[in-house]
Amino acid sequence: MKTILCVDDIPEILEVYKGILEVEYNVLTAANDTGVFEILKNHNPEVVTLDLNLGSDSLGGIEICKQINTRWSGIKVIMISGMVYENPSCFIGCNFSAYLAKPVAASELLRVVGELCDMQDGRYEV
Repeated sequence: MKTILCVDDIPEILEVYKGILEVEYNVLTAANDTGVFEILKNHNPEVVTLDLNLGSDSLGGIEICKQINTRWSGIKVIMISGMVYENPSCFIGCNFSAYLAKPVAASELLRVVGELCDMQDGRYEV
């Protein structure tokens, strides 16, 4: 069974994502950068769903994504946010495989995670 790491600072969102994905995947969760990096050291998830705007006591999603790209280059990242970004320059240097806007529909999350798990090159257009 493939492993997915879901990262969000809101516990209820993590529970929703876990409930959606655990039918088909082994799901791990983290609420901040410390949790993400600890899990990545000990597990090898195929995909990370990453909230762009984590709480103030954590690195932001962009910085976490950059570190994942550098240290764990084979992992595909789905960036998730409830904010609309008119200036995409904030994403420079952040190589994520897909972007989803909150609220994320269960069917959309399952579809994108499934397609990324089946991909070889890590690039996907939503």
